[in-house]
Amino acid sequence: MRVALTGVADLRAIALRWADADVPGSPWLPVLPRMLPLAELRAETRKDGEVILGRADEPERQEQPLERLSIGSDRGIAFLGGPESGRSSALRALAKQHGHPLWIPTDPEHSWDAVVALAEGGVPRGGLVLCDDIDVRIGELPVEYGQQLAQLWEQILRNGAGATIAITATRASGPVGRLLDALPRRGLLRMPSRVDHLAAGGDSAGFDPQRGPGRMRMGDREIQLVWVPEERLRSSGPSSGTSRYRERESDGWAPRRALTALITPGVSAVAESVAAAYPDCDVVTLSGEPRDAQAPTRPTVVLGDADAWQRSWTLWQRVRREGEVLIRAENAAELRQLAGVRELPPYSRPHAGRAWSLVGDSGPRRIVIPALAPRR
Repeated sequence: MRVALTGVADLRAIALRWADADVPGSPWLPVLPRMLPLAELRAETRKDGEVILGRADEPERQEQPLERLSIGSDRGIAFLGGPESGRSSALRALAKQHGHPLWIPTDPEHSWDAVVALAEGGVPRGGLVLCDDIDVRIGELPVEYGQQLAQLWEQILRNGAGATIAITATRASGPVGRLLDALPRRGLLRMPSRVDHLAAGGDSAGFDPQRGPGRMRMGDREIQLVWVPEERLRSSGPSSGTSRYRERESDGWAPRRALTALITPGVSAVAESVAAAYPDCDVVTLSGEPRDAQAPTRPTVVLGDADAWQRSWTLWQRVRREGEVLIRAENAAELRQLAGVRELPPYSRPHAGRAWSLVGDSGPRRIVIPALAPRR
């Protein structure tokens, strides 16, 4: 077969000759848009409880249907992607459509409280739980707390029937991999590398280093996630719906019993700070000699390190029986050594004025003592 060569002039002549002809329609659908505002899809038909994830591309069927998520029926979805790939935007779009989602806070202490509450009380039926960067939430905690948090999440995902959970992560390695496997859907946004894409469960052909924000690979389909402006979610963003997990920390701790024991190092310096912060209390330090229990005329705070309290065992037993014990968050070993607490206490930031409170047989409770926080 001989093929004639065609130059630019030939193409220009053909274009001029057929300039008035009708432009034929494309034999395939246009590419998915780079941005899919949720406001443009308001007219789309949706059942009660459904939210729109985005628009899928099915070229073999020449269709671009909407991808939906049924809150309460679908167990959930995980979004994996690198920085600025659209992970957080995906959760914001779900939150905008649901109206009353339960966001897991980003603060480590509040995040711990929220997950513990969900594991103990269960996920509300028909509710939507959103956790952004679950791998960061687990990884920023000390090892024993990170392992416990991952186990609590497994419990939530296993027992969360009737609710929908959406999480995001950067990678699928470590304990996060087990959590991702517990969710039936997984969307891969732009991953940092082909290795990360494959490790997250994607196929080699689906990796695209130039994938735009919000473009997701789910199975063998491309999906453009819906988008909502961030500023419209200021009143319903990740900080809302978490007030029940937040400590009332503005006023800090105040004596509740006539006798309080504070286990702390650096007793002398701490005693000065506590005395200045609580002028209505007597602040007493344990000396080298054992101190017997006295009948206080007003609230009394007794300070000592672990060794001093072991020498003053009579006083210690009285405080455990009648008063309140405070153990600073920097001295977690004293919970087991002195108080016999075996379970992991609520996570508390060290060197931030945090302590655990023990009253009677109740478990440790996190409290804030502003006088113990570093001065700025």
